[in-house]
Formats: sequence, structure tokens, C-alpha cells
Amino acid sequence: MLGITNNLRQIAMVVIFAIVGLALSSIGVKASEGDVWLTPVSQDVGSDTNFEMEVHMDTGGKDLGAFNMYFDFDPDFVEIDTAQGTDGVDKGVDTSSYLMVINITDIANGHLRFAGITASGYANGSDVHLVTIHAKTTAGFTADSTSLSLRLNEISDESGGALTSGLITGATVSFPVIPDVAAPVLSDGQPSGVLPIGTTQTAVSLSTDESATCKYSTSAGTAYASMTNTFSTTGGTS
Repeated sequence: MLGITNNLRQIAMVVIFAIVGLALSSIGVKASEGDVWLTPVSQDVGSDTNFEMEVHMDTGGKDLGAFNMYFDFDPDFVEIDTAQGTDGVDKGVDTSSYLMVINITDIANGHLRFAGITASGYANGSDVHLVTIHAKTTAGFTADSTSLSLRLNEISDESGGALTSGLITGATVSFPVIPDVAAPVLSDGQPSGVLPIGTTQTAVSLSTDESATCKYSTSAGTAYASMTNTFSTTGGTS
């Protein structure tokens, strides 16, 4: 009887732990709740050129009642195109029912504040499009890249309860690298003129204005693509 009683106790404990586990999993916060990100994560943009950034969010399966955020950027390289949308911001495809408030008082310092609130038509999903921000690179953006980021002031559900803040992912705008399609300029080719009668070998060299792979042919008029002889030292400028 003692053995049977112990077995029954073990079975009962297993059932209790299973029930508790199910309860915890049903009320636990989803790992992705409150994740907010900019998209596209990276893009090439030239100087003085318009571009767009979308702000997306994972609500973790909850109705989004309100959001309040900052979009931060380097004002030396990026500015907000306030002529588009409402002060440079348009509602996302999932927030058409939201009352939007845009604050541009600090965009000269690289901070755009935007917020939305609704009493119906709540956004809910793993990839909710909140807003589209209309931006533009400055004339001073001529190389390298610049970072864009988000800061959360508030995200709450339909009853005003705070949602868990998750991972915040920014974006990068890069100045496009223009491929070099111009052929290198050749100079100082050696030897020059006419070689002495009886010459059986001679050193051949030349210089270029940029790093290049130089080739030669023993037959006059051979196209570069058809040359099979490469200079022993290449990749420099001489």
C-alpha cells in the first residue's frame, strides 16, 4: 500500500506541475511583445535626396491603444521633409483609425516626436505598420553612413495598460559607392623608341594613375582582353 500511495502522490505532483506550466505559458509575456523597428534597415541614398523610413511594431497579440516615440537622427546629414504628409509623417497601413500628433519643434537638433491614440480599430499583430517618416539627406551627406534610431516614450493597450518594451532596432543610410568605370591613364612606358639590332630581351614597364593590372603582348594591336602576359608587379601605380 505504501508503494501505491507514493506512486499516486508522484502522479498527482506531475499533473499539478503540468497544470501550473500551462497556466504560466498562457499568461506569460511573449518574447516579441513591444519589439519596434525601422525598415528598411539599410539603404543607399545620395546627397540632397528624399527617402522614407517605416516604423513597425510587434504588439505581442495585444490591441495597441496608444504609442508615443522619438525618431532620432543626425541633423548634419538628415532632415525631415515636413512638406510631405503631416509635418513629414504619414499614418501606417495599420493605424488609419488613430489620432496622430506630430511634434517638430526639435527636428533642428535631430529629434522628431510622433504619437497616436485610438478608441477603436486597434492595431494588433506581429508586424504592425505604425507610421511612415519622410526624410531627406542634406547636401553635406557626401560619404560613409549615418544612423537612425527610435526611442519609446509609451506603448499601451486598449485599456491604457503599459505594454512591455522589447527590442528596438534602428537603421542606417549609406552614401552610395560609385563604381570606377574609367580606365587608368598609362604613362612612362618603357622601353621607348627603337631597340638596338641584336636585342633579345628587355625590361618592359609603365606607370598608371591608379592601382591596375597591366598586361602586354608580343604582337602589336592585341586587345587588352586577349593579352595573356601580365606584368610581374601589378596593383600599384608604377
